[in-house]
Amino acid sequence: MVVDQRKNSYQRKNNNYILLVKIMQVKFLKKDGFDYKFVVQNTRSDILNAMRRTIMLHVPVLGIKEVSVYKNESVMPDEMLAHRIGLVPVYSDDVDDKEYHLYLKKTSGMVYSGDISGSLDIPLKHIPLVQLNKDKSLELELLVQRGTGEEHVKYCPASVFFYNTANVKQNSDVVNIENICPGNCLEKKANKIVMKDPYSCDICRYCETKTNKALELVFNTTEFVFSIEPFGNLDLDVMISYTVDFLNKDLEELKQQLEGKSIEEKVIKIKKNKVEITIEKTEEKPKEEKAKKVKKIKSEETE
Repeated sequence: MVVDQRKNSYQRKNNNYILLVKIMQVKFLKKDGFDYKFVVQNTRSDILNAMRRTIMLHVPVLGIKEVSVYKNESVMPDEMLAHRIGLVPVYSDDVDDKEYHLYLKKTSGMVYSGDISGSLDIPLKHIPLVQLNKDKSLELELLVQRGTGEEHVKYCPASVFFYNTANVKQNSDVVNIENICPGNCLEKKANKIVMKDPYSCDICRYCETKTNKALELVFNTTEFVFSIEPFGNLDLDVMISYTVDFLNKDLEELKQQLEGKSIEEKVIKIKKNKVEITIEKTEEKPKEEKAKKVKKIKSEETE
């Protein structure tokens, strides 16, 4: 699989920098609804790290912002219950700025995330929330809004990590290769120890310690294993699309700022050697009064 992304590297020639372009290649190793792993070739670690941070911090998803407690006869305090419910992923194939309302109402027994009802889907339906004793009830209303992982971890769509692929280098003879690799990634071929599958090695480096450096891992600088473990908020293709759009926008802003053309309008007056920056203050809106009969709790605020 070849994706339309580029690896940027620079070579200096005659005091100018020439942009060298190569195609970034992607090959899937594992496809699962909650676990994607693929090999990325012809790229650099800083580019993949930018993608990792963007997915975790800047991809918008829907999350439970506020919990209105109408009745809570469980032993769990309202604030703690709101915090637990706030971390439940909410799925949406189209993340917009609208507000949604979900409801949770149950009597007796264990309350699960699948008991939440409304117009949005809860992808993980077996998350235990609280135990209700016999004839005890729970009645909640959940406010769902758009957010990003930069605001709170409940808006993070996935756990993302990557690492370099590696080959094994044999510095001296190793007679027995049993029990020197926990993942059983090594094999002997023509008296030479090699990797069975370089993509299955998780870089624990136990083989180096066990053989006193008789075996050594040599890392590839342009090939990586990239892993995304979604929480069910977004589909993978939508997640990647948001990531690419965000990075392109950031790079375009950087380009225009370097060219002296800022995207956002800023009032800057230059007088001789003095720079004056005008900042417009906005009046704070008066806070709305909370309903007296309903306890509203922000799901990320706990004592």
